[in-house]
Amino acid sequence: MPLIEVVGPLVLDHSRLDHAVFGSEQDAALLDQIIEVLFPGKGRADLDRYDIRDAMHIATAKRHGYDFLTDENRLLRRRKEMLKVVGIQLRSWMP
Repeated sequence: MPLIEVVGPLVLDHSRLDHAVFGSEQDAALLDQIIEVLFPGKGRADLDRYDIRDAMHIATAKRHGYDFLTDENRLLRRRKEMLKVVGIQLRSWMP
């Protein structure tokens, strides 16, 4: 099955250079906003690589205008705040 690949803003030490675009100040602000919603009181330096990459994937979904599908309850628990603050719907793909 062919898959569509969307590229998100480059985050050093996390993005693959050939699968990212240079981000803007708005992209950086969006990533920080998502981190604040997912992990209140923490910044990028406080997170492990998986947490940052989860935030990056959500930011990419927001940037391209689609909902974010996940099966991770730790992300889904923040869905109301994410919709209210960031304006993106986190949805479970599990039945």
